[in-house]
Amino acid sequence: MTPLKSSASSNHLRCGKSALKLLLCIAPLSILHFLSIGNCVLALQTTSSISHARVQHRIKYPQPCSSSLAAAGGFDSSHRATSSWRRTNQRTRLDSSRSTTTSTSFDVQVGNPQKRTDRNGQKKETTSVSPSRQHRQLSKSNTRKALKYIQSIAVASFYGASEAIRQSWWLFPMTLALIPLYCFFLGTRATVPSWYFVVPLNHLTHSPYAAAVVGGFLLSNIFYFISGLFMLDLIPLGRAAGRRVRKFSRHLARDPLLGASVITAGLVSTIYHSVQTLGSYAMAQELCLIDTGVALSSSALFLKNFGLPSWKTSIIGGAGILAWMNPLDGSYAGFHSMWHFFSAMASVSWGFDGFKRKVLLKPKFNEA
Repeated sequence: MTPLKSSASSNHLRCGKSALKLLLCIAPLSILHFLSIGNCVLALQTTSSISHARVQHRIKYPQPCSSSLAAAGGFDSSHRATSSWRRTNQRTRLDSSRSTTTSTSFDVQVGNPQKRTDRNGQKKETTSVSPSRQHRQLSKSNTRKALKYIQSIAVASFYGASEAIRQSWWLFPMTLALIPLYCFFLGTRATVPSWYFVVPLNHLTHSPYAAAVVGGFLLSNIFYFISGLFMLDLIPLGRAAGRRVRKFSRHLARDPLLGASVITAGLVSTIYHSVQTLGSYAMAQELCLIDTGVALSSSALFLKNFGLPSWKTSIIGGAGILAWMNPLDGSYAGFHSMWHFFSAMASVSWGFDGFKRKVLLKPKFNEA
């Protein structure tokens, strides 16, 4: 063998030995590395399974014993503590259910006391309740409820009736209009009292001036229609009427019942006097009752809304009452026509009294 070959082989041997030494050094490190990675994965899996089990346990039992879990170390000790807490909780629930059933149960047999045990284990006797006693107690409670309902209905009816009377007392004079209807069902004719005499006017149709007298007498009811339309703000008022008059008309129109009552009184009065002049006297007496009821109800409505009239309105109304009393014989048509005029004027003046108190004098009271 030549020296070159021997040197080359020695170099190869040296390289192989060094590579073998390097592999021997690296192999344990790589094995340890893979083992550490596997241990980490196993640790993560174990930790996740433990946490999942704890979460499921907390969901199923929402009140775990935190002190026992903190004192016990590891998963096994916490599991044992949780199991003991679970058994304690179940035992407590069982005891409470037993005490509830023993306290609420009863025997329906009469005269047989039952021995029951409370939650402390002591025996006690409970008296039984008979069905007849239960029926009596139930009937008493139902009677009390029925009496309360009847009392509440009576109180509500009383307050409702009192409120209706307070708001609608002005309609009471309209009961005069029910008298003819009542007499009609009885088969008789309604008549006015002797002191309330209805003047027959059939003789006016035989006078030479019958058309003028009768026409003027019936036409005097137009003052009621004018007053009612003014209160309803249905009469066009120009600038010549004045700002206060227009404001007064709009103010009265807020309560259309006022104007409607005056128009109704004028309509009934026209029908009544037409029958009184051209129709039968018996029917005129029945219509007189209706006319009087409507007139009194209209006056009561004004009294309810505006209070007592002023002295000016009282003078106008007093003049109308004097004309209504017919002081001179044979002049009924003329004086009663004056009554129509003064009463219609008094209704407007009475409405102005209320307007003056509520609207015109209100700023002065505020300043004072």
